[in-house]
Amino acid sequence: NFSKYKADLAGLYQADLRALPETLKNEAMEALHDSDFERVKGFLEVIPELSLLPCGEDVSIRTTIHERIRSKFSHCLTSAEDAWEKQDLRRLDRQLKMIKSMSDSLSGCEDLLPSGWREDFESKLRTKVNQHDRAARDFLQSSTDEWDSNIKEFGRELVLLARIYDYLPEFASVASSAKVKIDILLDCCQGSSEGILFLFKLGMLLENGQCGDLVDGAVSSEDQRIAKQIVMDYRQFSEVRTVVWNQQTAWVARKDPSEIISEFKVQPDEASVSFVPGTLRHGYDLYKEAYQAHLDAWQEAGMDDEAFLSSLAGEAIRSAASVAPASSEHWDQQCKDQLPQILASVSAYFTISKSGKAFKELARAGEDEERIADPNQLLKQPHAVQILACLRMLGYDSIGDALNSHLLQVRTGEGKSVIQ
Repeated sequence: NFSKYKADLAGLYQADLRALPETLKNEAMEALHDSDFERVKGFLEVIPELSLLPCGEDVSIRTTIHERIRSKFSHCLTSAEDAWEKQDLRRLDRQLKMIKSMSDSLSGCEDLLPSGWREDFESKLRTKVNQHDRAARDFLQSSTDEWDSNIKEFGRELVLLARIYDYLPEFASVASSAKVKIDILLDCCQGSSEGILFLFKLGMLLENGQCGDLVDGAVSSEDQRIAKQIVMDYRQFSEVRTVVWNQQTAWVARKDPSEIISEFKVQPDEASVSFVPGTLRHGYDLYKEAYQAHLDAWQEAGMDDEAFLSSLAGEAIRSAASVAPASSEHWDQQCKDQLPQILASVSAYFTISKSGKAFKELARAGEDEERIADPNQLLKQPHAVQILACLRMLGYDSIGDALNSHLLQVRTGEGKSVIQ
């Protein structure tokens, strides 16, 4: 009985099979439009298999897809060239990533895509890096009297170099070269007679978004972002980062210790035995007096910082040794009385070792022209909330001769790292 259905079955799916090449072409075009190049590659691999089907292999399908791929590749290259000419590095990065994706997926298709595009762009990038490097070096070779008047232009050259490593990380060797050149340029500044003060001023200009290309009379938001990143990335701007940190946390530094203590929250069962606000404030006042005395002595001593720090460390060790042996089981009033002095010595050591050299050099370099409004902003100093937290953790205000455990919650921006 099957024979009577044979004629009907012989033509089954023939129409779909004959339409397959056109369907495949349309699917490939859609994948190409969506930049799904792995899918395009899959369609190209299937085309030869059409010869096994009744429709046969249609050479024009392969040709059409190849032409469309080359057209898209050419369009991306043209767009990349235009972005490069206009120094639109964000668009350039986007186009180069698409070109790379096409090359990676379709490189197995012989003679489909041109080779050498990456080397061409890398050569152009290196030329640009060297151009900005030379412009910056020309600035450094001018007299230091001209540095102040052209400082923003020098900062702009640094921003233009940083753009390359920020926007084009795919070109790792060129990006690394741009980073190294910035580091060398900043080292050249640091080694000059005006270096310390110049770097500080340059860093503040970068941090405040005053170096880069102008858009509607102001530095573009992207260049401002990159300029701030330069300040964060390079060791030569450590003093600027200190000033920025002090400015950003000024609201914490300005808080009165009594106000901070009033905001402390303790468990009701602890309030009567381990939290005495008046005692805590007294401990902070003792600390502040001793800390400031250390800083005043340091500035007046005239000795090198290493010698003063050694003396300071010895004083802290002697204070701690005077109450030894001490333990959490034996934490009497004699131990507690030494805590403000020890904390003051440790804090002064932290301040001087972290920022003392820069403070002295910049304050001395800028005092004649009063170019640094407040030299104290150059010092890394613990805030009141940090010292009060340490006094609480060390049981300065507790009643009794045992050191109780404490769990402190410190709000964002109030300096947990220094407390630790």
